[in-house]
Amino acid sequence: MALKDMLIIGGLAVLGYVLVWKFWPGGGAAKRPAPVQPSTRGQLWHEVLDVSPRASIPEITKAYRSLVSQYHPDKVAQLGAEIQHVAEEKTKQLNAAYEEGVALRRVGM
Repeated sequence: MALKDMLIIGGLAVLGYVLVWKFWPGGGAAKRPAPVQPSTRGQLWHEVLDVSPRASIPEITKAYRSLVSQYHPDKVAQLGAEIQHVAEEKTKQLNAAYEEGVALRRVGM
């Protein structure tokens, strides 16, 4: 096989790969999660949940459930409206951090 033939076959292979990657449903950038944005108050998801940045999904879930049980608005309802509002905000922050952490783990980041 001549060098010219090898270059043509290589070029066609690369072209085929690019076409499949670009036009296949769910291909390209669809597999990447949104860029990591700091959660509310400038904290990253792992700081909010108090876990390692490389924590596994079970570790993230365990930390999330533990913190949500402490800050759930129904548990602090008898402590007053102000505390209940703070608990609601903390719960929203925990939910966002949990979703972000699990999403990143599911795509392998």
